[in-house]
Amino acid sequence: MQLLIIPLPNAINILKHLAMSPLLKKLVHEFQFLPGIGEKTAQRFVHFIFSRHHEKAFQFANTLLECLQQIKHCQQCQNLSENKLCDICANTNRDSQILCVVEHPSNILIMEAAQAFKGRYFVLHGALSPIDGIGPKDLHIHKLIQLIETQDIKEIIVATSSKIEGEATAFYLYDQLKDMVLVSRLGYGIPIGGSLDYLDGQTLFRAMSNRQALSDNCE
Repeated sequence: MQLLIIPLPNAINILKHLAMSPLLKKLVHEFQFLPGIGEKTAQRFVHFIFSRHHEKAFQFANTLLECLQQIKHCQQCQNLSENKLCDICANTNRDSQILCVVEHPSNILIMEAAQAFKGRYFVLHGALSPIDGIGPKDLHIHKLIQLIETQDIKEIIVATSSKIEGEATAFYLYDQLKDMVLVSRLGYGIPIGGSLDYLDGQTLFRAMSNRQALSDNCE
């Protein structure tokens, strides 16, 4: 009879699976839909919850259900909101003639923390990616066009990422909107405190392309 030799790490994983009930295995699997969460991290989550934190887990589950039921997309900018309009769109002190187009709601938090923009936003909830089957309709670009047509908007600032998908989205938006409104792009280049020794070629190329003339009052 031939013996089946299983490497020790694989054997441990097999034993862990055998020791878990079907329902716990299902929970471990469900945790893994979150970005960056693999099987081992999901297992740690499950064991952590059932070791001594039942009450916190119930509180988390209730809050998650409440958010799923009440959080929707802002009717104007598509940001996450409990109301028809998010706080930024409802703020009459914001400049309604300038829209900053971002990929995700988290990008708005970063922009607001910098306190460098006083206009309003539009959230695409992604970027164009034919490989992943993400097209213009999936990004609600038609809603952005409707917003431009119905509101007195003078400028669109495209703040998508510098990745291939973000660049493709920026060029697509420019092509669709250039005859309707001024379309600008966030500048990219040398970061504050950065050194040429650590820059990649693409960043250096952008820094050179986006160079500005020095003036007496430049900071």
